[in-house]
Amino acid sequence: MIIFLSYSSDRRDIAEQVNLALIGSGHKVFFDRDSLPAGDDYHIRIRKGVENSEVFVFLISPKSVALGSYSLTELKYARQKWPDPRQRVLPVMIERTEYQQMPNYLKVVTVLEPEGNVPAEVVAELERWNAHAQGILDSRSASTPRQEEVGRGKTVSDSRGAGQLGRRVASGIVGAFGAVMVFMSVVDAGVAGISEGGLLIGALALGSAYGLWPRGK
Repeated sequence: MIIFLSYSSDRRDIAEQVNLALIGSGHKVFFDRDSLPAGDDYHIRIRKGVENSEVFVFLISPKSVALGSYSLTELKYARQKWPDPRQRVLPVMIERTEYQQMPNYLKVVTVLEPEGNVPAEVVAELERWNAHAQGILDSRSASTPRQEEVGRGKTVSDSRGAGQLGRRVASGIVGAFGAVMVFMSVVDAGVAGISEGGLLIGALALGSAYGLWPRGK
């Protein structure tokens, strides 16, 4: 997972701990903005860092949400990328901050308020997000038949339908022949030149027609 870590420079110590914990869990983190050179390229690289990330972790402190802080600029980039911050933006309360000071964008989601080790709880929360997202993906995969299976089912169904049609046609022809033989034998065997053998043939033909007629689905 690619993570953008936003924080106030006065809380760099805890931010470094969170960064190391995320890297240790296998994530890629955009963290050290202070090492970027000043100038227009600085702002572009910050914006690109947010745009290329999959999750935005915002460490909340009074200074990170104060007007004029660069953290709020980074949060603006996040809002532009994800109008809906759920499962994308993780606000983490690292220092007691009044909720009325927080941007409304952060209030839309549940703020993580660690009770113990901040880095460990941030990593655990992101793992929970991953598990939730994977669960949704698995449930969708299970409820949607694969395309090749759908195609295979259609082919089998078409083949079965064609076979049943052929059997119906054959059954109809044999049945019609049998009915004619029986009728002519009964009405006027002498005129038609058909003896009792014709009656037997007709009966057999009717039996064959019954056997040919398809049954079931």
